Amino acid sequence: MSSSPAVFDPSTLGQIAESIDPSQVVETSDYSDSILIPVGRYISTSRSLQNVEKRDDGTASVTLSLTGGITSDSGVTFGGGQYPLRAWVNSKLFSFQGQPGSTSSLAQYLKACGFETAGKTVAEMLLMVPETLTMPVYVKIGRTDKAVKQDDGSYKSAGLKTKDFVIGNDEQGNRLFGATATKDGVTYAGKPRVEGFSRIR
Repeated sequence: MSSSPAVFDPSTLGQIAESIDPSQVVETSDYSDSILIPVGRYISTSRSLQNVEKRDDGTASVTLSLTGGITSDSGVTFGGGQYPLRAWVNSKLFSFQGQPGSTSSLAQYLKACGFETAGKTVAEMLLMVPETLTMPVYVKIGRTDKAVKQDDGSYKSAGLKTKDFVIGNDEQGNRLFGATATKDGVTYAGKPRVEGFSRIR
């Protein structure tokens, strides 16, 4: 005749808890469920068009979701899923110091996808964006700070850049990046940021 298994007596939990070192924790205060994608270059094989809008200054802004995720040279894939990385490109012209002429982040994205952009109008280039969504491109991932919730319920970012997260160099001289950065005495958690696209040759 088999006997029923003994049932644990919850009243003994207090005694067990008191016998455990009080400095032991079940999770450190700096733990995060989110994966902080390392700074570097990745391949984006597919994207989706999230939004296109005309801004107040008359330029066009395009929001892309990297729904296919991003893959490192070693074959590790990050992102995608329910909350893919987003990238914002626009038609506002800017210049590089020491270089003639002007370009835009929209032009740089389209060139990364193999399109000729010199002299093209914003209108005709916007119509090309859907054709780029399944074209593999390199994507540069940097870092910025995660916005912090304010007392009024809004979220505010300190506008940190990748360089603000540098914590030193490895033995080969490559820069190392921390998961947090401190500015004006406040420590901010980092999050990945799409810094640009380039062509796969």
